[in-house]
Amino acid sequence: MIRILFVFSLLVICLPGGSQNTFFKWFDTPDHEVIYDAAQTSEGEYLLVGEKGVDTYPLHSFILKIGTDGSILDEKEIPDTSGISRIITIDKLPGSDNRFLLTGARDSVSGTNYYSRLFLMIINDSLEILSLKEFFTQKNRRYNPWKTNILSDSMFYLMYQYDTLGKTYFIPDMVVAKFRIPFDSICSFHYQCNFPTFHSQDIFLNKKDKALYVYYFGIDMLKTSSTIKVLQLSENLEYISCKSMPEAIVTNVSASQINDSLNYVTGTISTTLTETYRDIGCYLFNDTNGIIKSIEFFNDPDTLLYGGRGGYCLLTNSSTSTAFITSIYNLDTDEYPWQTEPTWIQFTRTDFDLN
Repeated sequence: MIRILFVFSLLVICLPGGSQNTFFKWFDTPDHEVIYDAAQTSEGEYLLVGEKGVDTYPLHSFILKIGTDGSILDEKEIPDTSGISRIITIDKLPGSDNRFLLTGARDSVSGTNYYSRLFLMIINDSLEILSLKEFFTQKNRRYNPWKTNILSDSMFYLMYQYDTLGKTYFIPDMVVAKFRIPFDSICSFHYQCNFPTFHSQDIFLNKKDKALYVYYFGIDMLKTSSTIKVLQLSENLEYISCKSMPEAIVTNVSASQINDSLNYVTGTISTTLTETYRDIGCYLFNDTNGIIKSIEFFNDPDTLLYGGRGGYCLLTNSSTSTAFITSIYNLDTDEYPWQTEPTWIQFTRTDFDLN
């Protein structure tokens, strides 16, 4: 049996809601538990989503409700006979009725055959399921939802990877889809990749020109040109343009629009393009992706500093002109994911001038 300790920390200064408490909680559990995303209710409580199981197979979708002081108020496990079920994202929908949009995937493995379903779900703050819809795919293709962009209480974008099962790995395509709640698919953009390493990063709708900005790993990761691309799509997901990000940005990109013409982008960077150095880089871009300002936060020369999961390691607060960046300090990539050396969660706080 695999035993994993679930660690949860929050800096709620950047989150809406009634509570401004700061806490750190460690919940010891004999089970396998992983939390992928969190959202705050209007009353300041937190809903956390992920996966749970007595071992790594089978896994069930899992929702945990945390009070403003960090106490566990409620939990909901959603059993699934397919073998693996996980919730990846949660977003509070606009309005005061405490409705939350959840996205996830259900997977099953039978011999050499692989079956997957994308599911979209609406719950309330009592963890009751209000609506649910599943989208099936063909055999040996897998849904991997990544990031959402909420347009209104009835419309949202979903960025996900669409994997093809290879002999020893998944070859992912990138898909951006536009949905109407309760879950009618309106349109989608599908980018097929023939290179075995391809990952979605972040997505947001530009408030000025109504273009959708999609950040992702390109198909030329073994070359010295930029590994990160930013794709611009129209509101209806029609292609506009695709540009390279600065060459130094190599992984874990998160982005946020801070006003009509300025975007804050952070990621793991390497000025030498080697495994020797990994630092946190921050950039201010104008609406044509021109660099206004940039800074690199150096770490110890023998220590790797990685940004958190791409699309999830940046929080911006326009009212205070403040940005929070989460990262992993002292990461040994050769031991990933079960590192034996000490690591730390690191928080970096900047203003919008990158001070």
